Amino acid sequence: LTIDWSKAKGWAKPQIIPYGPIKLDIKATSLHYGISCYEGMNIFKTGKPNLHKLQTNEALDQLVGSSHHLDMPTFDAKELLGCVKHLANIDKDWLPNF
Repeated sequence: LTIDWSKAKGWAKPQIIPYGPIKLDIKATSLHYGISCYEGMNIFKTGKPNLHKLQTNEALDQLVGSSHHLDMPTFDAKELLGCVKHLANIDKDWLPNF
């Protein structure tokens, strides 16, 4: 799942792309110990047809809070959760059993 952002246009349309190498600009702040944030979200199978999500709302709230605190662009948490759910359905065979 990738969602580009630019100062001029804001957030672009979310895209789900095939697994492969990630293209990063050499100036990517996460490569230079610059500002970046990550709040983990665990998704796993429970043996039922539906996926069980662990602490999704808390992780998204933390990510929005971290982004705001670091003066990074924030996003709509409900929209991102919808994107994550869509990605999880596509990649359900890769998810671990719990």
